[in-house]
Amino acid sequence: MSRRHAGAHGPYSLEFPMSLPITLDTTDTALPIPQALTDVLLKEIERAYITTPPQPTEDPLFGITLVFRDPGYDPLLGGYHPVEIRLGRANEHYRLDYLTDFSYVGPADQAELQSEINFEFGVSLCVVRYLPPIALSRVGEFFDLYVTNFLSYYRNGAYEVEVVWEN
Repeated sequence: MSRRHAGAHGPYSLEFPMSLPITLDTTDTALPIPQALTDVLLKEIERAYITTPPQPTEDPLFGITLVFRDPGYDPLLGGYHPVEIRLGRANEHYRLDYLTDFSYVGPADQAELQSEINFEFGVSLCVVRYLPPIALSRVGEFFDLYVTNFLSYYRNGAYEVEVVWEN
C-alpha cells in the first residue's frame, strides 16, 4: 500500500491491494482542506478496506461515507457530536461532498439526531441550524476551527469510525 501526495491541497492518493485506488482531490474547493483531515480520511478508508472491503471489489465506488461516532453520546449526558463526511466520485477522483455535524434536538426522552452544522462542498454553502445558509468562502475561520477541534477529538480516541462503501 502506498500514499502519494501532490501539491498543497491535493490530489492525494491511497493505493489499495486488489487495484482499488482512491485519489482524493482537494483542489478547487471553496475552502482549503487541511492535510491533516485528508490524512485521517485516507487512513480510515485504508483501515476499512483491509477489514471490510467493498463487495464486489471490482465495481467502481460512487461514494465513500465516513461516520465518526462517540458511542457514549447521549441527549442528557452529552458527549462528542457524530460527524459524517462523504466523498463523492468525480471522474477518476473523489471529492469532499459534505462534512456534517449532528446533535440531539428535542426533549431528552424524544431527542433525535439532526444536522447542526453542514459544510456542503458540492454547492459551496455552510448551513448552521437556525441560521440562513452562508457561502463557504465566508466561513473559512469557522471551518478551520471546526476541523481543528474535530481532529483533536479524533486523535484523543473520541470516535468509533464506520466506513460505508457506495457502489
